[in-house]
Amino acid sequence: MSELFIIAMKRVALLLLSLILLLPVCGAQSTLYDLLVKSSALIDSGLSHKALEVLERAPDSMEGHSLSAARGEVYSSMGRYDQAYSAFKRADSIMEGSGSYGLARINALQGNPAAAVNYLEQSLRSPFRLSERAIMGDKAFTSIYGTPEWRSFWREERYSPGEQLLEEVKYLTRDGFTDEADRLLAPYGERVAYSPDIAHAFAITAYLRGEYQRAIDLLTPISRQRGEGGTIEILLADSYAATGNNGRAIAIYSSLIEEALPDASLLIKRAESYHKSGRDARALEDIDRYLTFYPGDSRALTTAARLLIASGDRTGALRYLNREIENNPGSRKGYLMRGDIWISSSMWQNAVEDLSMALDLDPYDGEAYLKKGVALLALGRIDDACHDFNMALMYGNSSARRYITNNCRR
Repeated sequence: MSELFIIAMKRVALLLLSLILLLPVCGAQSTLYDLLVKSSALIDSGLSHKALEVLERAPDSMEGHSLSAARGEVYSSMGRYDQAYSAFKRADSIMEGSGSYGLARINALQGNPAAAVNYLEQSLRSPFRLSERAIMGDKAFTSIYGTPEWRSFWREERYSPGEQLLEEVKYLTRDGFTDEADRLLAPYGERVAYSPDIAHAFAITAYLRGEYQRAIDLLTPISRQRGEGGTIEILLADSYAATGNNGRAIAIYSSLIEEALPDASLLIKRAESYHKSGRDARALEDIDRYLTFYPGDSRALTTAARLLIASGDRTGALRYLNREIENNPGSRKGYLMRGDIWISSSMWQNAVEDLSMALDLDPYDGEAYLKKGVALLALGRIDDACHDFNMALMYGNSSARRYITNNCRR
């Protein structure tokens, strides 16, 4: 239960921001996405005051329930509850239910259980409802757990059997227990056509088993039917990407970005699809956009480097890999990729240094030993090279045998 609590707390800010934006927004949509993702990233980094500055720069044309609720979340993270309350109330006045969960949290934090459960009930009646697991994992409510109001509220069943099943499947698959999720779903097969929640649950396990077309068939009829914080659409896009239909995947990712769903990973996902479609310039635009939010993110930096290496731009790739290693000194992948560039550029000493760092991080990598041996051989360091060739062979790289035969004394 403690592990679940930690997971839920890490995700609650993004969940709340995601769920306040389920409906399309009007005007300057991509800019709104940037503001909200940047704000979320700054909150995650403990820089709430910077997040507030970002949101305050929004033009008047972008004002709406989403920005008001986002400001409420920032104020709440700063402990400025009166201002948070006002911001959430404004969001609720613009679109009913969009600020209700935030108001429930503020009242719980201030020790007002009756008002907290009242607003929580309003939230659960709206398209912005959170799951029971997310609510129970929200630390804001811990101070009212023992109150009569809280106990009375949860005596009533708040979630349908389908919703409960979906949440259990999400929980099991998140921790890698796909077989257990399949067994849980087995009795519900005939009800898929009648329950979006059950269809969604089956789609999750289908995707994880590699049955991507099955996932698409399950998700397509329920896409856009109900508020899920974008999770149905994201899984649908992921499924299209996995089948090779990158055009359809790009269209869905783009739609969610234009609707300002504040999930930065959409940019990385779309970048991968752009790359597979041969549109590397667009892919790099998305990665650079993502890096404005998370400048030290390893996945983004190494993905950008990989795309540039594939296009033949080794100098551009090095810029990203230098950033990766500077930001993440333990990045074995960064050292390996940069070592490959040095080898392809015949910069042998640099290759030896980076491959040595990679081997310090994983001393059992036969491929890295082989590449380092090649660089040492080019430098004329025969004995050192032969040592590495033998290590490569010992750790399963059979290609090292040829180098040993041709270069090493017996």
